Amino acid sequence: MAGGDRRWPKALIQFEDFSNDHAYPLLAKYQRKVLCFNDDIQGTGAVAVASLLSALKAIGLKEKNAICNQRIVMVGGGSAGLGIANSILYSMMQLG
Repeated sequence: MAGGDRRWPKALIQFEDFSNDHAYPLLAKYQRKVLCFNDDIQGTGAVAVASLLSALKAIGLKEKNAICNQRIVMVGGGSAGLGIANSILYSMMQLG
């Protein structure tokens, strides 16, 4: 990674298809050093949260913190599943 931020200062490094034992440590190591994104963790989590918020709105729960009153069960502990769980948790924390 050394020097890459000078050669391509606006380049985004996308991590794809890493197992749990590699995905989270890599993201934690580099996310404050270079612009990077893990599709399984962050991308899938963002899509899942957007889907939940849209579904809540569609059934008439339009208050900002409606997601905070939901019971959500997760099955599976891969990097995508944990990314979804963490994204839901962060959304609930931000919204109340």
